[in-house]
Amino acid sequence: MNKTEGTDNAAVSVDAKDQEAVAEAVSGGTPYDDAFRTMTNDCAELLIFVVNEIFKTNYSAGARVVFGQNEHFISAMDGGLSKRVTDSAFAIMDESGTVRGKYLIECQSTPDSSMLIRVFEYATQAALDDSVISENRMTVVLPNAAVLYLRSGRGTPEKMEIELITSGGTVVFDISVMKMADYDLDSIFGRKLYFLIPFYLFNREKDFKECENDEERLAGLLGEVSRLVSRLDEAVEAMALTAYQRRIILEMGKVVLGQLARNYRRVKEGAERIMGGKVIDLEVRRIYSEGTQVGDRSRLMKDAKAMLEDGLEPERVARILKVTVEELAQLTGNVAGNAPM
Repeated sequence: MNKTEGTDNAAVSVDAKDQEAVAEAVSGGTPYDDAFRTMTNDCAELLIFVVNEIFKTNYSAGARVVFGQNEHFISAMDGGLSKRVTDSAFAIMDESGTVRGKYLIECQSTPDSSMLIRVFEYATQAALDDSVISENRMTVVLPNAAVLYLRSGRGTPEKMEIELITSGGTVVFDISVMKMADYDLDSIFGRKLYFLIPFYLFNREKDFKECENDEERLAGLLGEVSRLVSRLDEAVEAMALTAYQRRIILEMGKVVLGQLARNYRRVKEGAERIMGGKVIDLEVRRIYSEGTQVGDRSRLMKDAKAMLEDGLEPERVARILKVTVEELAQLTGNVAGNAPM
């Protein structure tokens, strides 16, 4: 992501964007970058619905996301090498293992034209990675590209273009634009765009100052967060999401919130309290990843423990997972018996 002051969204303070720019310069990224990468790594299946939304495809939930190389070294004008990390370059395979499309999706908090340069660098490098050389001809295929803008305003484009002028003719490389501001809770859940949920509070960022100082407005905002969490629970119960995905979504939502509402204590603490849950570290993710390959029972156990630790009642967890309370206790090593009632 790259942050500048070139946006017409007056509700976002220059100070906020300056602090994000400093964070990126010091650490090589922002909490928003971290949340986006974590979602792509830990909830890759949810990218399928984002692709369907942006590119009007119709991939089924049984399709598979396969990632390409996300780090490349780009030659600089001074002869040195500059490392670039792309947020999301991947292919989608159908149930038979056939690649149906290649995609590049970048995420940026505030629109600016530098994203065109970044997309071009990433897209051409991804195309080179999969290039085919036959005698005197090299064939490269540019991925379908898009940018998710977390903030947007009147001047944010509906799409972007890169014009390639060659001796053989001119080609226009289209870059689709997805704006977080275009999606409310109903559209997110109705279209299964669960991947966007950690960034949902960008849509309410302009209200934080008033909510911080107005009890009624704060209650309204926190009520919206509560409805979001309830709908996530319903998605898990309907088996549209796993409990693990729910937990990652909420944890990444808190990562985003921590930066977005860092100057609004009451907003931040109130929303964090509703989101609840414990932070999942890399070791827990590794164990879960290995467990899903052992068998359904292992995955069931991880889902059960995640829901119980997030405060769901054992009876509800058992109903969601379609087991008895006794079987749940066996699965979780009696965690169910110790869960809050």
